[in-house]
Amino acid sequence: MNGLPYYKAYPRDFIEGTIGMPFEVKCAYRVILDLIYMQAGNLPDDPRYLSGLLGCSVRKWKAVRETLIQAGKLVVIGEFLTNYRALSEIETLTKLQDKQRENRSRPNKIKEIESPRFDHTEPEPEPELEDSSEKTENIINQEPADAGFVGDDRYAFSGQTIKLTGKDLNQWRSSYAHLSLEAELLSLDLWAGEVKAGGGNWFRAVSNSLAKKEREIVSRIHLASIPKAMDRRLAPDPRI
Repeated sequence: MNGLPYYKAYPRDFIEGTIGMPFEVKCAYRVILDLIYMQAGNLPDDPRYLSGLLGCSVRKWKAVRETLIQAGKLVVIGEFLTNYRALSEIETLTKLQDKQRENRSRPNKIKEIESPRFDHTEPEPEPELEDSSEKTENIINQEPADAGFVGDDRYAFSGQTIKLTGKDLNQWRSSYAHLSLEAELLSLDLWAGEVKAGGGNWFRAVSNSLAKKEREIVSRIHLASIPKAMDRRLAPDPRI
């Protein structure tokens, strides 16, 4: 099993789960969690190595380590440190990645499904539109470009449920430019399957979810720029 270059974090769970912890313990736990994911769930329990990464003494790390073990945040398994939730998340993502590799390795067999193909006559969104909300709305109202076909080797992204052609993937990259798209798709894939199983439109549901996250990020960027603009406006004129 390979380590993960990224993983789905749950900020609320982390904050609520570390309430009452000293600052240094909380910060060390964050770094150790990152290392556990990078090491595919099995982080060598080496005091010198870990204290060096954390920038503290071996003695200090051993005290922090014991606190995290007593709090149930870390578990010692043989010569490794791990976290049960991390193991579960890694297993889920690894299975999904294995499925994607399996799909890409299949021979090119494109078969028509029994239901008739969708005839896409909707015009594509204008590429020069600057209004991201209008562009996002166009994406949400579309159907996947591959509707009516099967054959996983056609897809640029292929999860258990979320399957996107190169055209759809590029459109989403353009519309949700502030998101790490592939990471978001991996995290939403199981949920998209539940939507599909319930008779819903997974393509539209995932589009809505990504659009919401994109709007939130754009809004935060805008709000963060306001104090800087105010500071410039209120700064004294050196010429006076």
